Amino acid sequence: MNRLNKVLLFILIFSAVEFIWGQVYLPNTKLTISSPNIALKGVLDDWWYTESVICSTETGCVDVIFVVDTSGSMSDKIGELYTEIGEFAYNIESQGYEGSFGIVTFVDSPNFPAGDTLFTDADDFSDFMADLTGAEGGFEAPIDASFEAIDRYSVNWNDTCDHVLIVLTDETEEDSDTYTLSDLISYAQAESTSIYLVSPSGHPMEPACTSTGGQWFEIGSVSMDEVLEAVADDIAEYTAITIILDNTSGTDLSDVQVELNPFSCIEMDIPADSIQNTGPLAAGESDTITWQITEVPNCHGCDDCFWIDVTADTMTDSIQGCLFVENCDCPGINANVIQPRHCGRYTACDEVVFQFEGCLPVDVNSIVVYMDGEYISYPDPRLSYNPSNQTLTYTATPPFSDGAYIEFYISEATDISGCELRYSQHCSVIIDKSPPAFDDGPNWSPACETTIDDATVIHFDACVHDEGAGMTPMDASGELSEDALFSIFYAVYLEINGGIFGGDSLFEIPGIPGLPGLGYHLLWRETHPEGFPPSCVCGTIADSSLIFYDGFPLTNFHIIREQCRIDAIWPCTEDYCPPCSDCDWQVQFDILAGDIRSLVGDPVELELCFHFQDLVEEVDCGPNDTVVCCTYYFTDCVPVTPFNLISPSNGFSADCSLNVVLQWEVPSGSTPITYDLYFDGALEANDLSTNSYDMGIMSNYSDTVVSHSWYVIATNPCGEETTAVWTFDIQPCCAPAITHLGCPYPDCFAFTSCEPQNVDFIVYDTTGQTIDHSRTYFTLYIYHYDGTADTIYITGDSGDVSWSGDTASIIWTPTDDGDSVVIVLDSVYTEEGCFTIPTP
Repeated sequence: MNRLNKVLLFILIFSAVEFIWGQVYLPNTKLTISSPNIALKGVLDDWWYTESVICSTETGCVDVIFVVDTSGSMSDKIGELYTEIGEFAYNIESQGYEGSFGIVTFVDSPNFPAGDTLFTDADDFSDFMADLTGAEGGFEAPIDASFEAIDRYSVNWNDTCDHVLIVLTDETEEDSDTYTLSDLISYAQAESTSIYLVSPSGHPMEPACTSTGGQWFEIGSVSMDEVLEAVADDIAEYTAITIILDNTSGTDLSDVQVELNPFSCIEMDIPADSIQNTGPLAAGESDTITWQITEVPNCHGCDDCFWIDVTADTMTDSIQGCLFVENCDCPGINANVIQPRHCGRYTACDEVVFQFEGCLPVDVNSIVVYMDGEYISYPDPRLSYNPSNQTLTYTATPPFSDGAYIEFYISEATDISGCELRYSQHCSVIIDKSPPAFDDGPNWSPACETTIDDATVIHFDACVHDEGAGMTPMDASGELSEDALFSIFYAVYLEINGGIFGGDSLFEIPGIPGLPGLGYHLLWRETHPEGFPPSCVCGTIADSSLIFYDGFPLTNFHIIREQCRIDAIWPCTEDYCPPCSDCDWQVQFDILAGDIRSLVGDPVELELCFHFQDLVEEVDCGPNDTVVCCTYYFTDCVPVTPFNLISPSNGFSADCSLNVVLQWEVPSGSTPITYDLYFDGALEANDLSTNSYDMGIMSNYSDTVVSHSWYVIATNPCGEETTAVWTFDIQPCCAPAITHLGCPYPDCFAFTSCEPQNVDFIVYDTTGQTIDHSRTYFTLYIYHYDGTADTIYITGDSGDVSWSGDTASIIWTPTDDGDSVVIVLDSVYTEEGCFTIPTP
C-alpha cells in the first residue's frame, strides 16, 4: 500500500518542478497535482493503526498463444512485443494466474517455430521471441493461422485454463484459403478461446473478437504495452476489496469511518456502501470492512485503482491500491530496456536506454541503475534523463570492451508519490565490435590497379569467420538448414562501382539484380591405429563438395559453407590430424571482366568491393563490416584529348564587377572524365563532373587593377590533360567623390556673425556607390587674431556633424571675434569599401 502522506509531500514541493511534469491527474480522486490547493481531510497520520488490503479475484491458469505476422513491415512491432512479454507475464502472475505461452508465425501459411511447446517460464519465452524477425514476404492469411494455432495447441493446453489468442498484423488483406471467418469463430467458441486482434481498422477478423469475448485494437494508435495490459486485465476478474484495520494506538477509538473511492474501472455493487462506519474499536482489536465490486469491461490501466480514506476521531489517513498490482499495492513504476533491442544477444552499442512507465512519473532522483557490477545513482555523468518520454540513457565511459558480458537493470526507483519499483526487466548482452576476420586471403588476381580487358578472368577468394555474433545463425549452432544457408546472402555481398550485387538487392535495396551461388564443403577426418605395435594415422573419411546452385547472372560466384569434423578411435586422439580451420564461409569468384562490366554500363574503370558482415543488428549499432576493394582499368581506355578554355576569354577586362562563370571545352576520351579547377594558383574545386564552375560575382573595391588566372586539369581512368593558363582583369570600382559646398551665406571667404555657423558639404560618388557617413573625415582650422591657430579633426559620426541624405552639416561656434575658419573634407569611404579623395 502507498500512503497519501507521500503524495502530499510531493504536492507541497511540486511548484518547484512543475516545469518538468506539468499536471498529473489522478482519476476520480479529485486530485490534479499541480498546486498545493488540494482538500485533504485532517492531518495524514498512520501511527495509530495498521492495515492490510485484500483484493479477491478468481484465480486459475491461462494459455496465451501469440499469432504474429512476420512480414517485413512488422519488425518494429515484433521488437515491441518482445520488450513487453516479461511485464505481461508478471501482471498475470501478480493477479493469481499461472501463464503458459505459445507462438505461431504466419505470412501466407502458418509456422510453428517452437512446435506445440507451451512455455511456462516467461524469460525462456522472451529469449525465444528475440529470434523472431519481420523479413518474409507474401500474402497474409491470419484466419488460417489462428485456426491452426487453436487446433495444434489445444492438444497440450489444460481444459480448465482460460485460452487467449493474440493476433498481430499490419495488413487488412485476408488471403486464407483453408478456413473461413465463421469456421474460426465456431472453433474458438468451442475451445473457449478469446481472440484479441491488433490490426488496421476494417480487418476481416474483427468480428471474431466480439464473438469470442476478446477485443480489437488499432495498430499504430496503441502500444503493445496497452494491448497486453488490457488482456491481463480481462483474464482476472476481481469481486471484492477488503480492508482489515488493527487499532495500535493504545487507546479505544470511538468513531472509525472508512471510505472507498474507486476510479472509473471499478464499480461498487452497492454505491451507498462506499462510506462504512465501524467502532468503537478497542485498543488491540481488529475490524474488517468489505466492498463488493465489479470491474468495468474493457477498462484497464491506471483507472483500475482506488483510494481508501480512514478516519478515526481527529486522525485521517489514505491508502492507494490497484487491482492489477500484486497484493493490491500502489501502482509504482515499471522499467523496461528499449536499447539494446534484445537481451541476451550481441550488441555493438555503448549506450543502454531504459523506459519508465507508470500511473505517475518517475522520481528521477530515486533511480539506481545496476550496470556490470556497479550500482549507479542518478545524477551521474553517465546517466541522462529525458522527461518528455521518461527514458534514462546510460553511456559507457570508457566504452564497453569487445567481448565483454554486460548485465544491467534498474535496481531502485519510485514514482513521484514514493511508490516503489514494481517491475524491472533484467537484461544482459555480449559486446561485439569486431567484424568478420579472414582465415585465408583475401586474394585478388590480376593484381589490383592493373589494366585488363573484357577477356580477363577476375579471381577473388577468401575464407572468413566471425568470433562473436557469427555471420549466420548456424555459425554458432552448427546446424545446417536452408534458411540458415540463405541468410548468408545478407552477410556477404558485392558492390560493383557502387551498385549492390546480392545482399538485400533483390528485396529492398535498389541494386544490380542477382545473387551468388551457394555450396557446401565437408572435410571429415579420423585418427585410428594401424599396424603392430599400433601407431596412429590420420585418414580422410570424406572430402566432398556440393554446389546447390550457381549464381546468376554471374555463374562462377559462389559462397561455400565450410564444415570440418575430426573423429578419433582409441587409443588415438584427434591431435594426430591437422586441426580444422576456423573458416566458416569461403567466397569463390572467377568471372570474366566483360560480364561484370556489362552489368554497370561498360565503364572503363571497375571497382569491386566485397562486404563481410556479422549478425549484430542495425538497431544494436551493427552490423560490423569487413570491406575489401580492388580497382581495375580496361585496355580500350582512350586518354583525354587536349582542350581549351572558353570564357571569360583570355585577357578579358571587366569594370568593377563580374559574374564569373568559368567554362571550358569537353575533351574527347573515355569516360568518366572529371575536372580539377585551379584559380589564382590554388585548387578551387576537384572532381567536377561538368565543364563549368560558378565563382559568383567578383568585385574590385580598390584603386588598382586586380588580375586573376585559372586553368583546368581533366582526368579519366587512363590519363589527364591540362589546359593553358588564362587570365582576366577587374578594373577598380573606386573613383573620386564629388563635393559641392553649400553654406555659409552669402559666400565663402566672407564675414559671418552667425553663432553657431554651419557649412554644408554635398557628397556623391561618381560610380553610384553609397557614402559611408561614419567614415567621412573633416579637418577644421581656426586661425585667431593673435596669430595662433587651432586644428580640430572631425569624423562623420561625431556630434559636430549632422546628415540629411548625403549632405553633411558642420556646425561650430567661433571662440573669438575676428577668427578665420577653414573647413576641409579630407577623405570619403563608400559602404562598398572604396576610399576616395573628394574632387570639388
